Amino acid sequence: MSFSLIETETLARKAARGAGMSWGLAEEAGFAVRWSEARGLPGAELLAALLQQTDGDDRALVAPQPGDVWRAEAPFCPITAGAALADRAGMLPGQALRLGPVRYPLLLLPYLAETGQAGLSWADTDIRTGGGVTVEGDARKALATEVTCGFAASGSLPCPPTQWRAGVTPETLAVLNRFAHRTYAPDTEASRLAGAGAGLTDND
Repeated sequence: MSFSLIETETLARKAARGAGMSWGLAEEAGFAVRWSEARGLPGAELLAALLQQTDGDDRALVAPQPGDVWRAEAPFCPITAGAALADRAGMLPGQALRLGPVRYPLLLLPYLAETGQAGLSWADTDIRTGGGVTVEGDARKALATEVTCGFAASGSLPCPPTQWRAGVTPETLAVLNRFAHRTYAPDTEASRLAGAGAGLTDND
């Protein structure tokens, strides 16, 4: 199924909020999905899987604890970790940072790529940006024990979008819609009467 990038971003944002993320992190999730899908990467699919795995988790357990290797009390959520990395990107030009373990580490890439050319690697997987995205290995990895994030030096090449629509499977769409539905107010008799159409009265 094909959707515009803005439609996909909006649904991702609502789904993340429905799964318990703050509005700020939900905005970050929408950004990560849109950036990924615009470059042919499975952002919507990975977010759906992430939300299913972490539904109801205590977000405080994935707060980054900076050090030689960033750790947390539970495997990192890539949205939470990505937002934290983006805040520090300006202090780490041309350097690398390790963190782990990380769920669906591909979702870290949009935050790194915003600094210019960047790298992301774990186990036997290596992903690079800079004029495009190059993936060698398993981009759909569900859990990486340790991830190395390479920050760009100033003046590096950006990573432009390659497509303007997102391909979302019916299974992924169903998961995202289920979480997004949690953000909707439940129907009441008053809201039904105030809605479009004749409400509960047939005036024809």
